[in-house]
Amino acid sequence: MRDNDIILKLATCDLFEDTLNTLDVEPKQVKILDSFRYKISKPIKRKRGKKSRDQVDKYNLEKALKLTENLAKLSEETFNNSSIINLYNQLLNYNQESDAKNNTIDQG
Repeated sequence: MRDNDIILKLATCDLFEDTLNTLDVEPKQVKILDSFRYKISKPIKRKRGKKSRDQVDKYNLEKALKLTENLAKLSEETFNNSSIINLYNQLLNYNQESDAKNNTIDQG
C-alpha cells in the first residue's frame, strides 16, 4: 500500500486484515514508507477549508500504528537503489516498445 490515508481508513474501520485476505496478500508482502508513523502523527495542514484537525481526529491512529509496526518499511534509500532504477527503466522501455508494436498509446 502506498497511501497513508488508505491505511488509516482501513485500520479505523477494522478492514485492514480483511482487505489483505480479500486481495490474497500476506502481511509480509505489504510495505509502507518508513515515514508513515511520523506523517500520521502530525496535523494535516490545509490552505483551504476548516477540516484539517477534524480529519486527523476521526482516524484511529493508535490502531493504524499497531497494525503497521511489523510491516516492512521502505526508505528513500530503497528508491535510490540502482537496481530498482534499472528495473523501472526496463519496464518503461518495454511499455514503449510494446505500444509501438501495437500502434497504441499508453494512457495510464
